[in-house]
Amino acid sequence: KSEAGIQTIAPLAPTALLGQWPLVSFCFSRFIEGCTTLPSLLGWLISGGILILYGVFALALGFRQRFLSPPQLPQIPTIMILKVWGGSLIMPAWIEELLFRCLLIPHPQEGVAGLTLFLWATFSLSLFLIYHPIKRALFLRQGTPLF
Repeated sequence: KSEAGIQTIAPLAPTALLGQWPLVSFCFSRFIEGCTTLPSLLGWLISGGILILYGVFALALGFRQRFLSPPQLPQIPTIMILKVWGGSLIMPAWIEELLFRCLLIPHPQEGVAGLTLFLWATFSLSLFLIYHPIKRALFLRQGTPLF
C-alpha cells in the first residue's frame, strides 16, 4: 500500500530469461502488443478496402495471364477441403505477420518518429521480399515456377 493507503502494484524484478537478454524481452513486448491491439474502425475500413482492391487486381491479372484457373476439386468432402484451404491460407500469413511486421516494425505505442517508422517498414518489406525466394529455394522446390 502507498502512503495514502491506496493499493498499488509494485513492478517485479526481471526474470532470468527476460531480464538477462534484452532482445528477448523487447521482442516479447512487441509480440504481446501486436497480438492484443485491435485496429480502429478507420483502420479496419482502410485495410478492408486495400484487400478488396488487391484481390480484384490479383484475380483479374492471374486469370488473364493463365496463372490461375477455376479449381477442379476431386471427390473430397467439402468440410475437408475448407479445413485444408483455411489452414493453408491462414497459418503462413500469421507466421509472416509476426516475423516481418509485429517484431520488426515499431508499435504505435512506442512513439517513434515517422522517418524511423518508415525506415523500419522499408527494412521489414525488403526482408519479406528476400525471404520468399530463399524459402522456395531451400524448402519448396515445387514452387520454382512461381518465383
